[in-house]
Amino acid sequence: MPPAPLLYESHCHTPLCKHARGEPIEYAAAAERRGLKGIVFTCHCPLPDGISLSVRMAPGQYDRYIAMVAEARERFAGRVDVRLGLESDYLRNAGMTSLANISMLERMRCGARPDIAMPHTRCVTRPRLT
Repeated sequence: MPPAPLLYESHCHTPLCKHARGEPIEYAAAAERRGLKGIVFTCHCPLPDGISLSVRMAPGQYDRYIAMVAEARERFAGRVDVRLGLESDYLRNAGMTSLANISMLERMRCGARPDIAMPHTRCVTRPRLT
């Protein structure tokens, strides 16, 4: 008999991305009610120079994001596996990949490194400065 599947919500945003409603604690509670093993928060990675701020957190909000997810992780410890992730876009004009997004956060000395970095296939074009 095959083992039971481990079901996770693996792509979940917070209000910091400006296109989600509800706090991580609320999402973790919903995951628990539905019998999921875990939930991965994957807010869009902040980008430099205010790029795409209408759909992602600003670099200065990254520590708040970490705290929101950590609070849910602590509250649901032993019941729901709550993970910190980032959805990272390819920034064509700057040649930034998902790993470059993470490196940028490290250079800015922004909080914790995520558990999961999810590359996104959409290409974000940085406006050219003339």
